[in-house]
Amino acid sequence: MVSPRVLLCPSDTSRDAAMTFSPVTNHSSLAWNGNYAVSYFVGLDASDGRPQMHLLGDRNIAGFDRQSCPPTGVSNVVTWLMPSNQPGWDISIHRFAGNIALADGSVVRLGMSGLRNHSVAAASDTHANCALKPDFTTS
Repeated sequence: MVSPRVLLCPSDTSRDAAMTFSPVTNHSSLAWNGNYAVSYFVGLDASDGRPQMHLLGDRNIAGFDRQSCPPTGVSNVVTWLMPSNQPGWDISIHRFAGNIALADGSVVRLGMSGLRNHSVAAASDTHANCALKPDFTTS
């Protein structure tokens, strides 16, 4: 990656893009801005064997927050996008819609019902449809 600017969606107008990978002392660096310069979640269950699984997508996705992702061991920061959790989108980026890149290399724009249908298609007994979103809380 040449620039961290690609980590911020052009429609995500509530934050500023990081301009450099410089150390934390540089106020325009990704190290300084951290999650505030990232617009996307990362799908922790994506693999070649699951081509319709979400690889990444817009951060305004909503599901069952603060969970653990069993297949990866990532704890207490994951959002589950399980059908029973009624995943959806908030209004912060694309007004109740979002873009998702799939493991097969395609990108889809999904509304609320499309995301719920995707969560059903991607779900399995051994996966929690894990999404690691930027965390804006301070602890």
